[in-house]
Amino acid sequence: MKKILSLLLIGILQINTAQADIFDNLAKILGNPNTPLCIKNKVSIKCKATFDDGVYVGGWDGVGVSEKGYYAFNSGEKYHGKFKNHQRHGDGVNYYPNGDIARGSWEYNQFTGFGTYVWANGDTATGKWKSTKLEGFATYTFANGEKNIGNWKNHKKEGRFSIIAPNETETIRYYKNDIQVSSSNKYTYSSGNKNQLKACEKNKEFHNCYSEHLYGNGDKYVGEWKNDKRHGQGTYAFANGEKYVGEWKNDKRHGQGENHYPTGDKYVGEWRNDLMDGHGDYLWANGQQYIGEHKDGKSNGFGKIKKSDGFIYIGEWKDDLMHGQGKATYPNGTIQQGIFVQGNFKGEKINEGISRANSQIDKVAELIPWSYGSAFFVNSEGYAITNNHVIDGECSKIKGTVKEQTFFFTVIGADEENDIAILKTLDKKNKHYIRLADSPLLGEEVIVAGFPLSERNVNYNVKITKGIVSALSGLNNNFSDIQIDAAIQPGNSGGPIVN
Repeated sequence: MKKILSLLLIGILQINTAQADIFDNLAKILGNPNTPLCIKNKVSIKCKATFDDGVYVGGWDGVGVSEKGYYAFNSGEKYHGKFKNHQRHGDGVNYYPNGDIARGSWEYNQFTGFGTYVWANGDTATGKWKSTKLEGFATYTFANGEKNIGNWKNHKKEGRFSIIAPNETETIRYYKNDIQVSSSNKYTYSSGNKNQLKACEKNKEFHNCYSEHLYGNGDKYVGEWKNDKRHGQGTYAFANGEKYVGEWKNDKRHGQGENHYPTGDKYVGEWRNDLMDGHGDYLWANGQQYIGEHKDGKSNGFGKIKKSDGFIYIGEWKDDLMHGQGKATYPNGTIQQGIFVQGNFKGEKINEGISRANSQIDKVAELIPWSYGSAFFVNSEGYAITNNHVIDGECSKIKGTVKEQTFFFTVIGADEENDIAILKTLDKKNKHYIRLADSPLLGEEVIVAGFPLSERNVNYNVKITKGIVSALSGLNNNFSDIQIDAAIQPGNSGGPIVN
């Protein structure tokens, strides 16, 4: 087996190294003997590490598990997603030994934030979580099809809930600490709340009271009032056929509520200042459904949409458009996963990526990605310079890319003490290069060019930081080195300093 170093060279804007985060078999991933071991202080896009609590395969920041990867715990749990400080942190999927699945946001090993939990018995819950307990607005769907939609506190129902039976009939119920305290038929005001408030008196301010009011335009409101404004629980029937049942604040829909539109659409969820805001479930008359977060009346945040033709998208949204990280599955089986911008996919289709990755693996199966860094050409004859520690010892082949053109290099010479290595292309010549300058001046402005963290951030555009020459010698007055204050990160190694 040969280990390969991928170099990003100044002058390149793209890299065609095969990458795919989609794996069909976790056991195969964890048991792959070709996966290199993670090494302390050496950044890797994919390596393997064994710990007291399990086995990890994925990105490595040189210190520990703080990247995206796979983890098989000794307890039987399996996780695929993001990590931070050796803990599940960020978006991820956790598979439990009993068959349960938790998919969504994690914070320091706790299932916290927005997500979906699927129980082995067929029950599912989508909404807000805190330490693997429902905390906030959520939709709980039982295996028999019944839905409980409302606010949860410490995994218990609290307040108004919409209970939708398997036959689609709906009942409004009120709960306290998971115990039902009252109920009402669809669109009627809760008799339990009505009996707790006095009736509003005519010709007086409606305040802390309950009343029915008919407006001149034909609208009708039945519910609670405060300071002559709709405030509290109430039902509002618009003259055009629209109807809202839920919470009010200062004459506006605010809190938890259910809105039925004249078109046949329905929204059940959170409101703010008369607009959908927070977690909610929007169901169109044609069967299309969106479950997720809203802001200012539009889909914003994380959510899932399922269209009537079978199209499914799960991911981030902005102003009703797919925007951010997401996964789209089309009726014909095509899958797109990656970055979406204003509804348009900007990444690579998963099935195409897998096919491309597999072909690359078959083609160069003897090559194992081992490290990566930056380099730069110094003439048009294929000579390039990088740091010795980038290619030190373990790489039998070195590959770099310039504007989608791949070069393979050999090491011409290396200076371990001064950390310099000279490379030369094997069979191609380059067009672009950087001229070497004379000695730098103290205080001279410089820029650092390279590709820091490119493999982890999937961003292969050159990055530039600015600074000055802050010293003309290095450690122990080594005049072969200079010191600069421009920011550098893992992956900058081998890149040039330009005046």
